[in-house]
Amino acid sequence: MDVDLALLDDAEDGEDEVAYMQRSTVLRHLLRNKSIYDRVGSIAARIHFFNGYPLLSTLFKSFHGYCESYHGAAPSSETMLGCLMDAVDNGDIDEVDQKAGAELIMRWWKEDDWHLEEEFVLDIIKKARTSFINDQVLQRQEEQENIVDIVNDAKRELDVDPFARAMEANPFTSPNAYLQNVKFYPSGPEYLDEALNGGGQIGDVIGWLAPSGGGKTTQAVQVCADQVAAMQHVVYFPTEQGIEGDIALRCFVQATKRKREYWQHGWDKVPADVKAEFERVRPRWETYFHPIPLRDNMPKSIDEMFSYVRDIQDKVAKRNKKLKARTSKLIDKLYKTADTEHHKKILKKIEAKEDPWVNKQVRRIFLDGEEFEGEEVVYVLVDWWGDIRDALMEYLVGQKSETAARRAGRTWLKELKSQCAPNHCGVVCIIFHQLSGEAASKNPGKRQSSHSAQEDRNFNNRMDFCFTLSVMDSNQRAKLFSDKARRFAKKECLVELDGELCMFRKAGDPNHAANALTTEEDEESIDMDGDTDTSFVDEYTVPDNTNDEFD
Repeated sequence: MDVDLALLDDAEDGEDEVAYMQRSTVLRHLLRNKSIYDRVGSIAARIHFFNGYPLLSTLFKSFHGYCESYHGAAPSSETMLGCLMDAVDNGDIDEVDQKAGAELIMRWWKEDDWHLEEEFVLDIIKKARTSFINDQVLQRQEEQENIVDIVNDAKRELDVDPFARAMEANPFTSPNAYLQNVKFYPSGPEYLDEALNGGGQIGDVIGWLAPSGGGKTTQAVQVCADQVAAMQHVVYFPTEQGIEGDIALRCFVQATKRKREYWQHGWDKVPADVKAEFERVRPRWETYFHPIPLRDNMPKSIDEMFSYVRDIQDKVAKRNKKLKARTSKLIDKLYKTADTEHHKKILKKIEAKEDPWVNKQVRRIFLDGEEFEGEEVVYVLVDWWGDIRDALMEYLVGQKSETAARRAGRTWLKELKSQCAPNHCGVVCIIFHQLSGEAASKNPGKRQSSHSAQEDRNFNNRMDFCFTLSVMDSNQRAKLFSDKARRFAKKECLVELDGELCMFRKAGDPNHAANALTTEEDEESIDMDGDTDTSFVDEYTVPDNTNDEFD
């Protein structure tokens, strides 16, 4: 490591000479290599990296100030010498320091070929940054700030890598690596998965906009039910109400496929056969359904909200270890005998007694020759965004301008998108939000735009897909539009709300009179241009087979 030992004269008695030599080397790199300065110069200034060393601090502040004032242009040696003169006049350094600094400037600015130690510089700055954040934590503790806020802020800052750089990535250099095998995860509802071309992909953020009382919670619980049925863990964030009462009732209806009339008078009056079905499905819902009501504990950041997701993923990872060990033990038991009939008996016992996921994996491995596949947290549902946005706005923005509020809203959705990415939580997120009052006043079947989100016209900017649901007609039918689709063509279909089973269904043939969209005032639906239209034709609306399959 090439260090100017003469600079040690600038260090006060008792100071760590190693730390001082490190800082002098870092300063030399920052002043003589613009690419390194561009990466860490602002960080060094923010953490006061050269504080306590008068000459080093003066040289850095002069250089940093010039670059900031002139948009990144580096000063000449003459400019730096002039800055030293000003520092003497201001009393920042004495004439001895000025002379030593002038010698350094002339020597460093004449160097043409010297060893670049970029990793050394980044490592020293990174350690200093961590120390600076720790000092901030201690200071805020002394000021008696909320410890939860302190820890979350420190964790959020440390999680960000300020040294990450964009790298060239040309897909033509390795086509096999860039053409990934994309996996689609079905959400459950047929009409939704058709519009998603099979389901969501990890990292997708999907918006769902509906009028007030237009079925947002119904749709959220329906997706949860389908995920539980598929033995996929699902995280559900209701914000407007707690789990008790209406949401619990909808979950019980979806779990048992029994009408809500059996549940709305309390547990004691639920029929025995319905209770029996409830007990049958109860273990699966206890395992795979993860509701986290936020009504009384709104998160103070997107990262805090997704910390709950990470906690559940940790629990799922521990469960996977146990499931894998149990599966391996049963596979070994099956391999101990070559008797096919004995295999069948063992498999039947496993199906009757073991965890459903273990049974599934045993059959995949033993019968199909596949590898063990662990459980996952795939879908995260936020019901609804308005409450989350208001809480963040109150905590982080306060009484700032409307422009600042809009900018903050876009930043939070961008951060949410980042949290869903494969290199973070790796989930599919469906965000439910409300249409504005003006949009909700349109006639049933009228096309809705995702730009009509309540208090947030830019809601769909960060979405991979965004669905809007029209106002329902008197027969509880509404038009579903995929208003934004990143990968596929936009689609639309007619859906109907089955209030007794708390779910949406794909409606029947739109050309059939019984399935026409009607209002109480007018049997005809008016389109966006004011033309009469009694049916909706699209490429994938097909007749429904039956409407009482769960009755």
